[in-house]
Amino acid sequence: MIYLRTTDNLTARQEIEKLFHVEVSEQDGELFLTSLKGDACIPEIIRAMGETVVSVRLQRPTLNDVFLKMTGKEIRAEGVSSGDTIKEEVRSYRRRFGRG
Repeated sequence: MIYLRTTDNLTARQEIEKLFHVEVSEQDGELFLTSLKGDACIPEIIRAMGETVVSVRLQRPTLNDVFLKMTGKEIRAEGVSSGDTIKEEVRSYRRRFGRG
């Protein structure tokens, strides 16, 4: 994912969508878009946007980013830790087979 801040995010968003045919979103004053070759795309964006670009960063998508893109929902953290789950399975096994 490519994240960038500009002096005019509305205009930058429209220009990037028009020039690169990608969907651009905005959150917390930062534009972001998905690109398979972000490292190659960044110089093109900077050339097209010129001095309006204030900052740019490239970040690999997390598992949650991919899940959100595919499902529209975020991955929720489980209320029970994996250690608690294992303990409960051991207790259940012992109850069923009379060992403890």
